[in-house]
Amino acid sequence: MQQYVGTADVAKQTLQALEKSLNRLRLQRHLREITYDTEQALEVYLWNCRLAAAFCFPLHIAEIVCRNAIQGTLQARLKSPWYSQTVFLELLDSHHRRQLDDVVEREQVQHESALTDDHIVSSLTFGFWEHLTTKRFDRLLWLRGIKHPFPNAYNEGLTIRQIGARLQTVRQWRNRVFHHRILFDRNPDQKFEDTVMLIGWICRDTAEWVWKSSDVHNLLLRRPAVLQPLDVIAP
Repeated sequence: MQQYVGTADVAKQTLQALEKSLNRLRLQRHLREITYDTEQALEVYLWNCRLAAAFCFPLHIAEIVCRNAIQGTLQARLKSPWYSQTVFLELLDSHHRRQLDDVVEREQVQHESALTDDHIVSSLTFGFWEHLTTKRFDRLLWLRGIKHPFPNAYNEGLTIRQIGARLQTVRQWRNRVFHHRILFDRNPDQKFEDTVMLIGWICRDTAEWVWKSSDVHNLLLRRPAVLQPLDVIAP
């Protein structure tokens, strides 16, 4: 098993080097109101990095199950290939239309006659799928409801708009995680629950598997002592 080096084991010279390479101002951000201490700041920094790594798994699954669910609706409502149907393309805003055009062009060059829907789906961003839950797609995609793609959300009486709002929350959190932002002061406990709940609206078995398999909870329970109790900073 890999052994992680704690800050207590880091020599003074290394602490100074890390402070320089990581940027003292960035490290100070990890302590906020607490009197700055390089060793404590690095402890929080390292824990925040491990928390970000742990979040990659549930966010990965959330994005995949959501895009697969919405892809199923596209295939059911439109002729194949759905990504070339004018009635669909005309509803996309300019940004997502360009994104789709670029993806289709790139994937066609790479796969030629072997191109499939899955190649297109896996190359589109999380934001593209969130866009398809907006009002402009209600008539084309969601007139018959959400029972098939989001069965458990349907059973809870939720709407496509509420699903879209949760998609936005999870996507924004994903961007924060992947862009190496600070997580501990943005209610990571709730963000984990939001992510797992979104998965559960599609498949509860998958959500339970993610909940049990993720290391997020364990890391949240092992917050550095300097963050106890967690000081939540308003957005």
